[in-house]
Amino acid sequence: METFYLIDYENVGSEGIAKCGGLSESDHLIVFYTENSRKIDLDIIDNHGDALLETQKVPAKKQSVDMHIVSYMGYLIGKSEENPIKVVIVSKDKDYDNLIKYWENKTEIVRKQRIEVEKKPEEKANVPQTEAQKKDESSEKKRIKAELKTQLNMEIQKILRSE
Repeated sequence: METFYLIDYENVGSEGIAKCGGLSESDHLIVFYTENSRKIDLDIIDNHGDALLETQKVPAKKQSVDMHIVSYMGYLIGKSEENPIKVVIVSKDKDYDNLIKYWENKTEIVRKQRIEVEKKPEEKANVPQTEAQKKDESSEKKRIKAELKTQLNMEIQKILRSE
């Protein structure tokens, strides 16, 4: 399932997206900001894991970022009727909560004040596998494949007997 993080950058700043290094390819970070937004910490922006990062500069007007996030959220929900998605609004602004209640029967939707999806310790280390580990993994895959073949064979025999 794809997850769309709609970031109210004027509201949460860099702290709202500081811990997103563990995001995956199925995650989308969409940062909404105006010319009045605080400076963006590029080190934090750069550390977004494997997520697709998109920025949306919107006009600097009263509640402009909020309105654009709500509009984009409705677009995503309408577009994804066939394929369920998750929407995470990243903001301290509780005004989004009524909209979340409205849409929660259509899609999985929440509001968070910050993203906290850090890399797992084994991902941080990025230690290559030893030859023994590779052999163990290969043996396990072969065992599972053999079990699946046996199950499939039994199912086919059962079907053939019943005809």
